[in-house]
Amino acid sequence: MRFPRFAAVGGAMALTVASLIVPAEAASASDHVENVSESIARLAPPVGSPVRVHVRDGVLVADSGSATLPLTGSGRLQIVNGKQDRPGLIDLPDVTLSLPSEAGVATARASVSNNGTVVYRGTRSVDVAVQATHTGVRVQTVIADSNAPKEYTYKIEGTVPTLNSDGSVDLNLPVGGGLLASVGHLDAPWAVDATGMRVPTAYRVDGSNVIQSVDVLAARAFPVVADPNFQSNCVWYGLCYIRFNKAMTNEIAHKTGIAGIVVGLTALSGGTLATVAAVVAARLGISSLNAAYYMGRNNCFGYYFPVYAWLNPWSWADMEVMNGTYNCA
Repeated sequence: MRFPRFAAVGGAMALTVASLIVPAEAASASDHVENVSESIARLAPPVGSPVRVHVRDGVLVADSGSATLPLTGSGRLQIVNGKQDRPGLIDLPDVTLSLPSEAGVATARASVSNNGTVVYRGTRSVDVAVQATHTGVRVQTVIADSNAPKEYTYKIEGTVPTLNSDGSVDLNLPVGGGLLASVGHLDAPWAVDATGMRVPTAYRVDGSNVIQSVDVLAARAFPVVADPNFQSNCVWYGLCYIRFNKAMTNEIAHKTGIAGIVVGLTALSGGTLATVAAVVAARLGISSLNAAYYMGRNNCFGYYFPVYAWLNPWSWADMEVMNGTYNCA
């Protein structure tokens, strides 16, 4: 998987999945995988049917192209940003993360349930179950009893996690010159027990790690299902975001330094913006009124736009970035 140029804000032989994944030869193992899948279907908020996966080049690839999953629990999950086979679109780094080591799944082989949920059986009273979606992955910890760990660490590679006030987490990519890209997102966490009762849970951020705590002692019945939902911020049919810091917001508001900002954006885009540099400058100039308004509220300025409209700055929409969030500090 090639690493893209731009970071601004994203078999010839037929093989079955079962042929490369450890088959559930024993009835008990097969039953366990299906029980985990059924618990998720019964307790987790609906997101539609999981996207099916297939084996390619030593990993499980979602049929939607949104993610790749490892064949063992020690591997890495990748959430695909951008649309790499379509010219003219933004090509962002993929979001890469590990499965929580606390679950004891490092040696576990992936098993696929009948509905497409990929289960990694743990050794510490908890299993990890991954469901590919059209915009990323859901990584569920399915906790069997109160002896299970109370925290689960997701190591994020290549981006900086930022905790939001609503409990969600943004995966950001600093790109220099005051720009910050949001290339991924974790919805606010949730956890429920076997009765459907909410179980207290929260994220905290420690460097590049996102740690989910789950108060399993508050559960009335097991299993408890907890769910980080990882999403790309720049899938091929989705939105991308560019956020400016306060200094650059001030420059846009006063129409000073715009040429430098255009040069920076063009360089960061790998040159793809060069053909529309004049349009970018004009778009920044038109945005000066909103930038001044946001600055007067002690906030920052940004753009959001469909990934396919990267080369059409007139389609970029202004947005207000609240003080104290992202790079607006």
